[in-house]
Amino acid sequence: MKQLFYSFLGLILFVFPRISLACSTCFGAPDSPQAQGVRFAMISLLGVTGLVLGSFGAFFIFLIRKGREIRRNSQ
Repeated sequence: MKQLFYSFLGLILFVFPRISLACSTCFGAPDSPQAQGVRFAMISLLGVTGLVLGSFGAFFIFLIRKGREIRRNSQ
């Protein structure tokens, strides 16, 4: 079923290639204020996502170290 869906999607994109083109914001002038705003928004979202994922990683590293310290002190 999944293969049929992807085959159909590929066929649609092959028959109507205009659908797969970039949106008017990305396809327009790269120096326009709208394109610069979109670029800043993408960088901001990537930064926030990286910060949240980094915070989770740091928290789990903290838990691992704290668990090792407690295990070492209890022996």
